[in-house]
Amino acid sequence: ALLLPHILDRKPNTYTFTKTIAEDLVRESSGHLSVVVVRPSVVMPTLSEPFPYYSNDTNSALSLGAGVGVGLLRVISCARDNRLDMMPGDMTVNCILAASWSRAVSADAPLVYNCVGQDSPAQMTHLMETVLRFLNEAKEQTDQMVWLPHLITVENTFCLYFLSYLLHLLPGLEPDRKQSVVLQATHV
Repeated sequence: ALLLPHILDRKPNTYTFTKTIAEDLVRESSGHLSVVVVRPSVVMPTLSEPFPYYSNDTNSALSLGAGVGVGLLRVISCARDNRLDMMPGDMTVNCILAASWSRAVSADAPLVYNCVGQDSPAQMTHLMETVLRFLNEAKEQTDQMVWLPHLITVENTFCLYFLSYLLHLLPGLEPDRKQSVVLQATHV
């Protein structure tokens, strides 16, 4: 932890630092190959191709919404004024194809492309309020729902751990306790 600020230099976090290292490796080892790096923002389900809202990814922002929707995820660490840039999956693929074509026909084409959405990305507060409103107004709710959808955002690490213990761990222990009592009663 003491060396991290010196290793990161001017990079804001380890994610951007490792991305930079990977891009430099690609640039140095590409030789005479037509290589291109495309940096998409958060990739979301498709806008239209192969059909609207298509996604086969379980590790996305949709997973966050699903966790909140069934009541499993109740507290996260997030600054409410942070912004989240999103790109539909089909537009991201189109960007990759266009960047590859551009690089193939012109050696002077840029090596790195940023594939991003809007000029002013969605604010996390607005995004979470919209998702929660949608989930709470849904006419049909899943039978797998554990709690009603609700999400608390915190920036303080102590608050995150305390609320996670209170809202995630303790409620999860209760069914285990009941099951162990039932199992003990059947063995008597």
